[in-house]
Amino acid sequence: MPENKNTGTGAPLVSVVMACYNAEKFVRATLDSILAQTWPNLEVCVADDASTDSSREILASYGGVVRWETGPRRGQSAAVNRAYRMAAGRFINFHDGDDLMAPDKIARQVEVALANPGMVVYGPWRLAWHNGSGFEKREERQTGPVPDDADLLEMHLRGWFCPNHAYLWPRSVIERIGLWDESLCADKDADYAMRAILAGVGFVYCPNAWADYVMHKGPRESVSRTARSLRSRCRVVRKVTRVLEEQRRLDRYRDAIAWRYDEFARTHWETCRPVAVWCARQARRISGKPTEVGKWHYRLVRRMFGIYVAEGIAMAKRRLLRLF
Repeated sequence: MPENKNTGTGAPLVSVVMACYNAEKFVRATLDSILAQTWPNLEVCVADDASTDSSREILASYGGVVRWETGPRRGQSAAVNRAYRMAAGRFINFHDGDDLMAPDKIARQVEVALANPGMVVYGPWRLAWHNGSGFEKREERQTGPVPDDADLLEMHLRGWFCPNHAYLWPRSVIERIGLWDESLCADKDADYAMRAILAGVGFVYCPNAWADYVMHKGPRESVSRTARSLRSRCRVVRKVTRVLEEQRRLDRYRDAIAWRYDEFARTHWETCRPVAVWCARQARRISGKPTEVGKWHYRLVRRMFGIYVAEGIAMAKRRLLRLF
């Protein structure tokens, strides 16, 4: 186990692990948010993914307070893995270069983690809208624990989301399940959480450990609607399906997997139709049932006339609403 820094407190070291790519507009606020944490034994490890803006100059301005390196452009997952290899903490907080967290977030989660050895700690989070000059509003999302009898894997497959910086990971769990999948460009954090769930790792909630997931005008793969992003999301579902088959538990999750494919088909229909059509076919193949996605009238039209007609009506409705 890595040694703690010499803080005189005996507090376990927490490593905040971050990838950075062309984040000059937000990375200083993000780093200041991390460095403002009240936890007394903290390190920040950043892998810059060949930024072409002033991100590296901003990272360098923190001197030895932030450990960082840069390298060739390989994508966020590869950068996260590089940053992790720089880290020595007993606990790991993955972080994006444009998100924020409350000053006591890590302190609260470490307390829960120490009381629940080997479990991943998750906390509440908010959507924070940034218009380029400041925050317009914050909207609370996950504000409490999932029910005790909830199936976390099914919840993830059906769209439940918790941003990666809202978690605190024991290093022992990371060493057990491995690093981030570098072939993915979207749903990387969902993939990581589901891998842990499939491996039997437990999750425990920490109240009042707030994380802010920042929405801004710049690109975020997590909300991208490109064919590349959709293929990445489909790869995640295929990975989960394969493990469930190996564990002989696929029947339990067929409907949830089908729901996820159908949701991909519906949300990506306008931007990458060929892959969306494939998703719709996969959903029907997996469950053998009509879609559960969308409102009742969408489901009725799709059942009677197919996805092309249902999506055509849905697109016409959206265009009409944009006029008013």
